[in-house]
Amino acid sequence: MPDGSLTALAGLAALDEVTARAGREAGPNLLRLKAFFSRQWRQLPTTAAFMAVFGPYSHRIGDVLDRFDPAVLRAAARHVGDHDDEVPLRPEESTQ
Repeated sequence: MPDGSLTALAGLAALDEVTARAGREAGPNLLRLKAFFSRQWRQLPTTAAFMAVFGPYSHRIGDVLDRFDPAVLRAAARHVGDHDDEVPLRPEESTQ
């Protein structure tokens, strides 16, 4: 195998590790955001009110999380407590 191929394979292996690490690090934060949307869903008076404010973002976070390995999400879920102090919120965004 030419040296360039080995370099490319090493680069792909490094990229895989970066992607995996990003998944491990991003997973809990994305799940915290999803939990925030769930709390907002319960708090807002109507589905229309929720969809007007959070609908596109809630849908998108689902699309992004669908790309994660389920094992990564299960591991990340252990670090999510489902309360407001996990995400930076303004006072008016509080769900408690």
